[in-house]
Amino acid sequence: MMSIGGEKSFLCALYKDSYFQRVNEIHLRLGLIYNELNNFQQSLKHFKLALIDTLSSLSSISKSEIKFCIAQLYENNNKFIEAVDKYEDLFKQQQQQQQQTDTSSHSQNSSQTTNSNSDLDSSLKSKIYRQLGWLYFYSDQLTKQLSIQNTPIEYLSPFRSEFKSIPLNKQLNLLNLDTNTKLELNKKSLQISLEYLIKSAQLDSQENLTWYYLGRAFTCKLSSREAFISFRNSVNNPNSNSNTWCSIGILYFMQKQYMDSLHAFVCALKADPKHYASWLNLGVLYEKNSQLDECLKCYKHAIKLKLTELNISEFNLINNLEQLSSKLDEMIHPLNEQDKLYKEEFLQLIRRVKLLDQYSDLLSDKILKEKYSKLQSTPSQVVLPKLPEAFNLEIPLDLKEKIFERNKKDECLNTFKLSALLNTRNDLINNKNLTNEQLNLLNALEMNRQNLQPEQLNILNTLKTQFLSDTSKNINFKNLQNLTFNNEHVRLDPSLTNGSNLSINKTNRNSTTSDIDLSDEDILNSKINIKMSSAQLLEQCKSFGLNGIQNQCLLKSNRSRQQIKKAYSNTPDSLVFESSDDESECEEEEDEFLPYNYTDKNLNNKSTNLNPPGPSVLLENKKESYSPNLQYFCLSNPISVVRGLGNVLKLDLSLFSTKTLVETDPEHLVEVRNQKQQPSDENWDPTGRIKTWKCDSYPSYTSLIKYAKYQANHFQEAVKEEKLKISKKFKTIKFGTNIDLSDEKKWFRQIAEMSKLPGFMRFVSSGNMLSHVGYKIYGVNTMQMYLKVPGCRTPGHQENNNFCSLNINVGPGDCEWFGVDEKYWKVIESYCEKNNVDYLNESWWPDLDDLKNSNVPVYRFLQKPGDLVWVNAGCVHWVQAVGWCNNVSWNVGPMVYLQYKSAIERYEWNRLKFYKSIVPMVHLSWNLAKNIKVTDRRLYEYIKFVLMQSLKQTQLAINYIENCGCELKYQARQPDEPAHYCYDCECEVFNILFVSEQPVDPSKKTQEKVQHVVHCQACARKRNHLLDNFVILNQYQLDELKIIYDQFQLYVPSMQNVLNQINNPQQQMNQMPMMMN
Repeated sequence: MMSIGGEKSFLCALYKDSYFQRVNEIHLRLGLIYNELNNFQQSLKHFKLALIDTLSSLSSISKSEIKFCIAQLYENNNKFIEAVDKYEDLFKQQQQQQQQTDTSSHSQNSSQTTNSNSDLDSSLKSKIYRQLGWLYFYSDQLTKQLSIQNTPIEYLSPFRSEFKSIPLNKQLNLLNLDTNTKLELNKKSLQISLEYLIKSAQLDSQENLTWYYLGRAFTCKLSSREAFISFRNSVNNPNSNSNTWCSIGILYFMQKQYMDSLHAFVCALKADPKHYASWLNLGVLYEKNSQLDECLKCYKHAIKLKLTELNISEFNLINNLEQLSSKLDEMIHPLNEQDKLYKEEFLQLIRRVKLLDQYSDLLSDKILKEKYSKLQSTPSQVVLPKLPEAFNLEIPLDLKEKIFERNKKDECLNTFKLSALLNTRNDLINNKNLTNEQLNLLNALEMNRQNLQPEQLNILNTLKTQFLSDTSKNINFKNLQNLTFNNEHVRLDPSLTNGSNLSINKTNRNSTTSDIDLSDEDILNSKINIKMSSAQLLEQCKSFGLNGIQNQCLLKSNRSRQQIKKAYSNTPDSLVFESSDDESECEEEEDEFLPYNYTDKNLNNKSTNLNPPGPSVLLENKKESYSPNLQYFCLSNPISVVRGLGNVLKLDLSLFSTKTLVETDPEHLVEVRNQKQQPSDENWDPTGRIKTWKCDSYPSYTSLIKYAKYQANHFQEAVKEEKLKISKKFKTIKFGTNIDLSDEKKWFRQIAEMSKLPGFMRFVSSGNMLSHVGYKIYGVNTMQMYLKVPGCRTPGHQENNNFCSLNINVGPGDCEWFGVDEKYWKVIESYCEKNNVDYLNESWWPDLDDLKNSNVPVYRFLQKPGDLVWVNAGCVHWVQAVGWCNNVSWNVGPMVYLQYKSAIERYEWNRLKFYKSIVPMVHLSWNLAKNIKVTDRRLYEYIKFVLMQSLKQTQLAINYIENCGCELKYQARQPDEPAHYCYDCECEVFNILFVSEQPVDPSKKTQEKVQHVVHCQACARKRNHLLDNFVILNQYQLDELKIIYDQFQLYVPSMQNVLNQINNPQQQMNQMPMMMN
């Protein structure tokens, strides 16, 4: 598996230079990394970004192979219908290209019409046919799509009553035999499967996996002769495995050739002694021959292997199968039908072994055993050798070589399609310039020098001689930086790229061969600053960006801060309260333009109290709730609880009860998270055996009235269990989350009730940054609710873009909160990486012992009904319900420097991670500049810096568009129009929109076949560097932005206004520190 360090390096490289010459190779590697980490969405995103790139000239695999990777990604994530569509699209595209080629050959007489039929070679075609055949063989999803007119095909399987899908990566042969059960398979899907697999074998007869699949399909069809031929071809190939031998054993069993069947199962176990299916089948074979002692040994060994797989170390439980069965009932919590089948099969095996154990005890008398054997056996039945003798049977030498050939792994030489890339030696000698493909080939051959055949060594020497002798004349220096003559290469996922290897140059990370000269950007940045007027700024930008630009970084560097300090050294300090500046506590590292690339000195100081009490304040009257001191208190702590707020403000929390919500709209949509109930300071994996950080939380949807019934029934069941003193461990519970209450007509009473809160807590307030976004972001600047039963969890997270949030407990039960200061979030992220959990995309629950060992203080407290919890900017927190309760929550953005700085840092971190920022910070910054007057110098400087970067990006984009000869069309922004995000990379796109037509996702139920989507300039340029087939829109006239930029100045209030605020705290209470224009 590729390292997390590789992921970080790749992401940083893309963040620094999105036009790096091998950017598509980086996206490809990231796609493979995320595939290994089971992160489907991120893997798919990077594969697609690698696919659209037309700028990068170097790539280890073709575009068609990338599409094949995407199809296999869908397949490995059990999205079989989508996978088939992707596989079949490859053939459709080839047919379209063929038709275009035929048309062009009729219209013009060109001898060089191509090889561009497509880069779909025979090897890739064979793989596509193979995967399509296998999908139609085992996928129930595809079977259901086919015609219902089918005839069931009988196939025997032990301990099983229906067909089961088997993930490709496991490749386990679980279709075993027993005369008492039958398997039904759709006849039409089997026929389609056979057709595809036969085509695959015709194109590539050396691929043993294809022959293995064919053998499985013919076995299902009860065509034993064809199945034997297929399995024999699989064994004859060098990569034969235990699955093949196990399947051969099943086939012999069907033919009642029991000795040959035994021989095949032994071959499978010699190749892989831990092959569960082979041990199970061997037990079936011995049972069929009435050899119960050997049968039980095989069954029990299979059970032991399965227990090891389930991480159960108490093997003595095998002797008490009843206890083991009940333990499995507690431990295994099936999440889908496949897991249920696994569980039922295993439990049925345990019950069978228990029954056979009883028979064995009854037959302990030799006389009885002989009589039993005579009754069960047939006259021609052969007594099979016992296990020790079976494993000592002589195997022919050629068969031994075939069994153990798979252990002799080829060092990635078959990865490159050498036959396609290699010319003859004479052709190479006559060619005076090495092409990009030849440079890639030279690199690959050099890395695998020890495994080359003589002919390949000759080619390597020829390439190397030409490379060394003609360097100054014939070599394209743009490609030299990508050659590394060593064995430090990254091994790709063989199931996706057939094992390709490519070395990435680590020494020239900062060099680039793109059309964009990074030094030009540095020159431009050195010429501009926030003191300049918009006209001066745009004048400086006019001669730059003609060949494209990077997406502008919104982080302020040390250099920028020093320039600002000199320019504003005489500016009076802010009159507004805010937390202490944290810049002095941070040390910048080498690269100051990477988000969070600094070290907090305080992290090195060991904390004496790792369990600090949760900061809290008890309000006694209404005046205290509106006091500025309350805002001071909330902004001074990472997390805090305001107790008694509901009472002093006389909030009618009954409006948020489940009953009232159901009366208002019983069919309102509720997102449900299915979780396991467990102690709040622990988190266990689904087996209940291992502590883990990954928090299992699976989504579904229901209505308010249905969840209300569930909540009421859960309470009644809990009362009964308490009376009967029944305790169920790891019980499945449902958490009703993200219930939207933004509809002002439907939920007007609830919205009006929350307007009683102090100004800095309201979701609609002039002093709330998020009120200036200009449209609703559900759950962020609108109200949402959570409906809970005991044990419901909100997994660990930081709020969207690190904005503050507040949460009011409606009751009647309590909630338990955990919080960690923002400065420790990198420690928590590192633990997520160690536990193979995506910090941003997946659900996780921190292990308190791990945090304690890392010296991370954790706030822990209870939230009573009527209490409000304030989560400050960037605080990491997680919550668990103690009782039955409802909660109301939303985000707020206080107008203080640290909030804005934290939001921008997270915005850039999200961009580095290719994670969508729900709050559009550039769009928000322009609205803030338009709507408010800022009295805080540091906040003003940061907003101004973001505006400068945005205005610069707009001008540079216009320069590039004009240089491409494209038309820029004005389309004014509509009221309440949401911000736009790039269709490819999901970064925010402000003002200049590159619009194209893209096919609609088939999963979306719509009659439209195409959709109009927005791209950022970087992704648009990768799709087509001349911006052909794009409609380019601008939503703001440049003059409009210039006015906003120039009019946004630091506001210094008069002394009289300051005195009035001091003397009139009630007025200050109702206003935030920002004054409206």
